Amino acid sequence: MKASATALPRRRGEPGAHELEMIAVTRTSSASPDRRSLLKLIGIGAAGIAGTPLLSACTAAARPAGEPGDPSTPASLLPAPEPQVKPLLNPQKVSDALAKLDGMVQSAMASTGVPGIAVAVVYRDQSVYAKGFGVRAAGKTEQVDADTVFQLASVSKPLASTVAAGADGSYILSHLDQQPLDSFRASYNYSNFGYTAGAIRDLARWLRLQLANGSYEGKQIIEPEALGVTHVPHAVSGLPATPGARTRFYGLGWNVSYDDHARLLLGHSGAFNLGAATAVSMLPGEQLGIVVLTNGRPQGIPEAISAGFLDAAQNGAPTVDWLGFTARAFRQIDEAEKPKTDYSKAPEHTQPARTSTFYTGSYANSYYGALAVAEDGRGLALKMGPAAKATTFRLTHFDGDTFSFESIGENGNGLAGAIFTEGAGGTAASVRLDFYDQTGLGTFTRE
Repeated sequence: MKASATALPRRRGEPGAHELEMIAVTRTSSASPDRRSLLKLIGIGAAGIAGTPLLSACTAAARPAGEPGDPSTPASLLPAPEPQVKPLLNPQKVSDALAKLDGMVQSAMASTGVPGIAVAVVYRDQSVYAKGFGVRAAGKTEQVDADTVFQLASVSKPLASTVAAGADGSYILSHLDQQPLDSFRASYNYSNFGYTAGAIRDLARWLRLQLANGSYEGKQIIEPEALGVTHVPHAVSGLPATPGARTRFYGLGWNVSYDDHARLLLGHSGAFNLGAATAVSMLPGEQLGIVVLTNGRPQGIPEAISAGFLDAAQNGAPTVDWLGFTARAFRQIDEAEKPKTDYSKAPEHTQPARTSTFYTGSYANSYYGALAVAEDGRGLALKMGPAAKATTFRLTHFDGDTFSFESIGENGNGLAGAIFTEGAGGTAASVRLDFYDQTGLGTFTRE
């Protein structure tokens, strides 16, 4: 989750190199960051495969230092570089961090108002923490526990890659309706494929499987080589913002990054605006992982808890205000997605609307389908969607031939605009809905 569990010596409260990289990216990017890129950027990192093929080959082929017959090699030198950073944590450090975890969660709940949170931690093939906090729904009394089911959002992606790693590739490909672009497990293509749900008690078992290279309770469930393919970089997800910053990578369903101690990290975040925010983070070299599930809109809460815990495990206490840090990043997301026009504030000098017949009628869009504008006793309204389940949006006059309506659904962001354009014959020829026009597909033409 977090970009860095610790850093080279720095003052308390000062972000490390990876955090500064994120700040630089979000400040210097020429384009506004969208939700997906920001979620990848902030702390969805966590481990990977130990060592590279080059180092592995080097290790296998190297002659032990000081071996008879090799007098040219000083006895003090290693035969090859270590393929993975040796563990820096120990049971006492992890135990001390676990003792602080309740307080981190309770503090986040108090400052954000999120209704419920569930957290699980796995260390050295043991579930060492599994606890729920708060309530299952705002305004209700039923408590969250380790078996409460949450929507997982994009944390389902590493879950899906785990399934793929253990699957029979020929069987899956034989049941696909479309020709695959690549051979099985050869690459990753981003997709949102529905709602996956789960409880932290189950996710802790999944973390144990991941950290044990596909083994669970002494039984090899997934071949280590197949699972390892999902943990290594397959694509660059973010170029470094400065020469001293790090490149960010994406594996198969995992964000792959490296912390300030060169440890490999794996992780992923997930979010639904309508009420789910999740994060998983692992340090495989430390055999340590954490998963955090919440039932509130994305505000950086699970990312901050995960980062704070890993920071405390390394440094004895969090060295960064993680919730403040991640909350700022998520506020940037919200700001970037706000409509360019604030339809809640009428212009100083408004132009009147035309008669209703100028706007009413049927419109069509090859991507979104049909749209109808009609007048009833309450004024103008537009309808979209299948005729049997059409959604009605009330139109409120804004200025001239522009009206506003309330956007809805997962990506709803407040008032949006319906901008009519005059055509021949004294009626509107088209209407553009700016909420649906982010990629230029939001214009509906009169039929």
